[in-house]
Amino acid sequence: MSLVDRVNDELKAAMRAKDQQRLAAVRALRGEIIKLNKSGSGKEVTDEDVLKACKTHIKQRQDAIEMFETGGRQDLIETEKAQIEALQAFLPEGLSAEEIEAMVDKAIGETGAGSPKKMGAVMKCMHELIQESGKDADNRAVADLVKSKLTG
Repeated sequence: MSLVDRVNDELKAAMRAKDQQRLAAVRALRGEIIKLNKSGSGKEVTDEDVLKACKTHIKQRQDAIEMFETGGRQDLIETEKAQIEALQAFLPEGLSAEEIEAMVDKAIGETGAGSPKKMGAVMKCMHELIQESGKDADNRAVADLVKSKLTG
């Protein structure tokens, strides 16, 4: 089953369950899929497109949580966290910290990077390694680990 079909099924399930947080998150993702369909490119929306949109929505909600924390809006923080949880159901299994660290070491070895100036090359290699694994990783966490390894 494609991710587009899973999103549609999840939207129906959230409506039936009257789960407002999950419904709002899935509706936003469904809206992004519709926008991609109507973009005029003439190509079918792929699972990769849906994953990218899902990650974008999760990042937006994480940024919103940071802003709500500074504003002291705990009620809105809980809403955003619930929507992040609903969106994460569409992402593939995440890599463990040990797996990410092993990949970073491999990427640094392959690129021959020895300073933070080569971070871009290491991140490009990391992106390829993560895709090959078929799993997912938080880019911010990966970038922080790469930076710490290259500066330390």
